[in-house]
Amino acid sequence: MLSLVALGALLAAAPQPESVESAADAEAAALLASSPQAGLTIGVAREGAIFAKGYGRADARTGEAASADTVYPICSISKNFAAAAVLKLAESGKLELDAPVSRYFAKDPLPGRRHRAPTLEPHVGSR
Repeated sequence: MLSLVALGALLAAAPQPESVESAADAEAAALLASSPQAGLTIGVAREGAIFAKGYGRADARTGEAASADTVYPICSISKNFAAAAVLKLAESGKLELDAPVSRYFAKDPLPGRRHRAPTLEPHVGSR
């Protein structure tokens, strides 16, 4: 995630479309060299101009190249966005993290099961 933030700042600072592409090329090469990712696609829209380019492979098994039109499966990444949305709701007082699920859902999504209060301990606690 930090690499994506750094990439965003780098691309935002690039004054010309050519420098956006060269900045994206350099960052994509660094990301692919330092991570297990097979490929990625970078898209930038600024003042009506759009830059989009694929890097590496869209599918590691088939070797299909990534492109500007590659559609990637979201897998578990949506959990991060859902967690951020829930935390924003809690921060604004619209949701209590320790409240029973039935407070927010008219029909319990897991009837007959006890719901435990969420905790970060399994994720951040030392083992």
